[in-house]
Amino acid sequence: GEEGGTRSDQFEKICWIVVIRMTRSVTMKPFEGKQIDTGDAILSLLDEHVVLVETKPGVTLDKQKTDKFYEIVEKQMSGNYSLVINRKNDYRLMRFEVYNIANAHNRLRGIAIVTHKKVAGMMAELESPLSQKQFARFSNVDDAIAWARKLHQ
Repeated sequence: GEEGGTRSDQFEKICWIVVIRMTRSVTMKPFEGKQIDTGDAILSLLDEHVVLVETKPGVTLDKQKTDKFYEIVEKQMSGNYSLVINRKNDYRLMRFEVYNIANAHNRLRGIAIVTHKKVAGMMAELESPLSQKQFARFSNVDDAIAWARKLHQ
């Protein structure tokens, strides 16, 4: 009877403390580590300005998929943002369609492409003239993220 009641009251208090602690850390860093699976890609929101993108193997990025991608990104990011695209998987890219869409998004500030193979690096170089945004190619993700963050300082 009585004893059970106090135990559940204590339990409820502990639960509230946990909830408060969790929400406190979430409000301080709402982005850190948030991941979204769009079906075609994994988006990692690294901070309020930088999105790490990893497209899944075998995907063909066309106008429709790219439109959907930016719709999701623009909902998540409240201000200007940059993309770090980690091309670790093999997928097809309809380059003209993809860059036409990217160029139309005013809040998109920069695109960093991370390539791990020589051929992919050469392909990324060919994309540079298609982009009206700040554009850079890197061979590792950390350098690309640092570059993208500098665009927003």
